[in-house]
Amino acid sequence: MAIAVDTLDGAHVLLVGSAEWTTPLADALETRVGATVETVTTADAALSVLDDRPVECVVSEYALDGRTGLELLRTIREGSPTLPVVLCTASGSEAVAVNDVNGAIFDPDGLDIHAIPTHGEQPEAVTAGVDDVLPNAGLLELDVGVLIPAAIGNVLTEANAGDVRADIVVEGANGPTTSAPDDIFEEWGVPVVPDILANAGGVTVPHFEWLQDINRRAWSLEEANEELEAEMLAALKDVRTQVDERDVTWRDAAYIVARSRLADAQEARGLWP
Repeated sequence: MAIAVDTLDGAHVLLVGSAEWTTPLADALETRVGATVETVTTADAALSVLDDRPVECVVSEYALDGRTGLELLRTIREGSPTLPVVLCTASGSEAVAVNDVNGAIFDPDGLDIHAIPTHGEQPEAVTAGVDDVLPNAGLLELDVGVLIPAAIGNVLTEANAGDVRADIVVEGANGPTTSAPDDIFEEWGVPVVPDILANAGGVTVPHFEWLQDINRRAWSLEEANEELEAEMLAALKDVRTQVDERDVTWRDAAYIVARSRLADAQEARGLWP
């Protein structure tokens, strides 16, 4: 279930999860919409709160001690079917659909993505044992906040762009959007975060490997993740600045940043070799 943050103005919100996850979310809700926020760390504690006092919205992590967030949602549904409950990953997002080559699974209340085996653990396991399988083409047309085409190229085309109902498209794959849909999405006000920004971590980390090699020094996993986060956030900031200042699409903004860097390098170093 998706909840618009602005609808929580002055609401009593119960956050369920680790302190690292709930603290920044609580601060944002209190500062932005003046919500009254209560936090607990377990599903059992959340149910105790719900038995004791009224709550207008529950936001929970998937991974909880004891019961999972999905189990908490189902328990709440039994006693309070109209109470809004949002399941979130550690990043704060709510996954409602996921697919593989055989099709997609969809649950508007949220999926326990941690319970779905990875391809390495069990190939083509997403739809295994699932009766109601959504065709992959249908996944692209779901009414969701974020659509992430993250497998193959050319899945968003002129033929199906008009059926996309997501608020934003983030290109996790290489070239998942053909050229024609860009104009359609721009006309409809749907931002498209391009692959050269959204999945750039895949080529940034090999650069880190090269740096470690020439410096004869190995980084820890924590160091690599910190460096990657810093690079990606810096790139995001640079592209977002061009989007805001020039009123262009995210893809055009990414090209502006890239071409500007090339021009600066050529001016500084000249043609080389």
